[in-house]
Amino acid sequence: LSIVAVHGLMGHWENTWNAGNSHEDAMFLRDRVPADLSRNRIRARIFSYGYDSAVFSRSVVTIDQAADMLLERLLGKRKKPEEKCRPIIFIAHSLGGLVVKQAMIQAWSHSQRYNELLDSVKGCLFLGVPHGGADSAYWANLPAQMIPYVTLGLRGNPRFLRSLESKSADCVRISRDFVHRAVSLRIRTFYETEKLGTIIVVDRSSATLNLPNEVAVPLDGSNHVTICKFSASENQRYEPIKDAIEELVIAGLGR
Repeated sequence: LSIVAVHGLMGHWENTWNAGNSHEDAMFLRDRVPADLSRNRIRARIFSYGYDSAVFSRSVVTIDQAADMLLERLLGKRKKPEEKCRPIIFIAHSLGGLVVKQAMIQAWSHSQRYNELLDSVKGCLFLGVPHGGADSAYWANLPAQMIPYVTLGLRGNPRFLRSLESKSADCVRISRDFVHRAVSLRIRTFYETEKLGTIIVVDRSSATLNLPNEVAVPLDGSNHVTICKFSASENQRYEPIKDAIEELVIAGLGR
């Protein structure tokens, strides 16, 4: 089985998932999930997909392009016959959820190339994913936070910000196209319960797809950043994530 993690806006393939406080570093995908699954005698390959999601950089990558690259990376990791049939579970944070959904939409549109890959996707774990867009006040404050990058001569890539605005065309299109094709998936959704600064970035109404095959629950003590970070001592906050991953994996394996 393969678990594929996809980070969000201004994220990083490792840092997004790392609690990284002054006392300990804990990347739960590396330090906790394998041990949790091994107790059920399950071995999983865990991949973390990285792409340039910076607001200010030289990149002009779009969600569609990030999705294309994700699909091709996965094909590259699944060349052997025994690899092609491995079930896939996606774990996505924020913008990463839009990338995952768009990847599946594009895979459905090119089913001849991605048919085996599509058949292998069994479930998705969404963490603070703005299916309906995010609070515009949060994104409006980002340019001021990014001024140091401008002084370094880096140009802005506003595409991701526009895609994340509440009820943006990208959010609406991707969610609409995804829900019609997601009926066979198990979907577990977690949404924020604490403000980031003064704002709930992705509220419950935006974080949920309202599908019959989706289970959506709040994650206690989590804001938009910490919803995907769990230190080694945070057992109570991590427990619902652990249970959701195990549920998706066991179902994906047909047990």
